[in-house]
Parts: sequence; C-alpha cells; structure tokens
Amino acid sequence: MIRQLTKRDLTQYLALWSHGLRAAPAAFLLTSAEVAEILESAHLAQLHQGHCWGAFQNGILVAMAVLRRCGPKRLQLDRG
Repeated sequence: MIRQLTKRDLTQYLALWSHGLRAAPAAFLLTSAEVAEILESAHLAQLHQGHCWGAFQNGILVAMAVLRRCGPKRLQLDRG
C-alpha cells in the first residue's frame, strides 16, 4: 500500500531514513549528522504538510519519498 505518511509513522520514517543513510549515504541530500540535528517538531511538520509518501508491506514502511518544491538553503529544515 502507498499512502501519505502521518505523525504515527514518525518512528518508522526516521528508522528507514537512518538505514538508507548508513547503506548508501551518497544517495541522500543530507548527511546523517545533518539529519540528527533536525528537531522532532520539524519532522512532524514535514509529515503534517503531506509531502511525505510511503510504501508499506505488511504494515512496515519499506520505501519513502519526500516531495520538495524548493531546493537547498540546505533544504530549509529546522535544526534548532
């Protein structure tokens, strides 16, 4: 099933992102250090905006995509 991610998906979203960063760091725009600096409230805001989509298999998030309208300014995420 593919659907928009919500705040209920935050733990799986962060775990999958973290796994991807470890497995293929060059495939991501942010480094693991940059992701670690992002406030939980910023992650929740991103999910709330409806720009994050996930593919689920047996209730487990196995793939995700984040749609961004604008580019860098280091991706405009709140790092506190």
